[in-house]
Amino acid sequence: MAVNHFSGSIPQEIGSLRPLTQLALNHNDLTGPIPISIGNLTSLVDIYLFNNALFGHIPLEIGKLEKLSAFHLYRNQLSRNIPGEIGSLAKLVILELSSNHLHGNIPREIVKLSNLEVVDLGNNSLYGAIPAFIGSLTNLSSIYLCRNNLHIPREIGNLRNLSILQLQRNQPFGNVAGEIGNLEKLSSLMFHFNQHSGNIPREIGNLEKLNSLLLQDN
Repeated sequence: MAVNHFSGSIPQEIGSLRPLTQLALNHNDLTGPIPISIGNLTSLVDIYLFNNALFGHIPLEIGKLEKLSAFHLYRNQLSRNIPGEIGSLAKLVILELSSNHLHGNIPREIVKLSNLEVVDLGNNSLYGAIPAFIGSLTNLSSIYLCRNNLHIPREIGNLRNLSILQLQRNQPFGNVAGEIGNLEKLSSLMFHFNQHSGNIPREIGNLEKLNSLLLQDN
């Protein structure tokens, strides 16, 4: 049912479709909240709700979807915090919540998502330090956190599988830690349009696979 012109809200009755393994309603004109009955769909592996106009909060019931591998909610109008219940999604590989109106801190429960490879929380209103525990998510290959108000921790250097790190337009940003030089698989590093202070760490010279480095307007 993706890529149509469906409008209105997602009905609560969708929670009756318990055998569903994939829910794809992306690229429509859907509005209203995500129904809490989505928590009944415990067989879901993939959720595609991006490119709509959904609003309200991410329901806490999302934590019941323990088989979920891909969670795509970007380009909606969702607000409030990212719920800590997201830490119950132990099989999650892709988390895309960018281009909403989410705010607050990144919940520490994300540390439980040991299978996570892609996290995109860009273009929201998240603030504070990127939690140090992100350094334990060693399967991460891509991090997109641009257009927030976040600081980078030294533990980012533990993410040896990281190939893309986008942190542009985070203000105030602070220093770039020398541990960035540990990311030997990094191919894209974007820190532009921040309020970076201090020196560019010499360890950046260790990034021999880097083909895109953007540090302008700091």
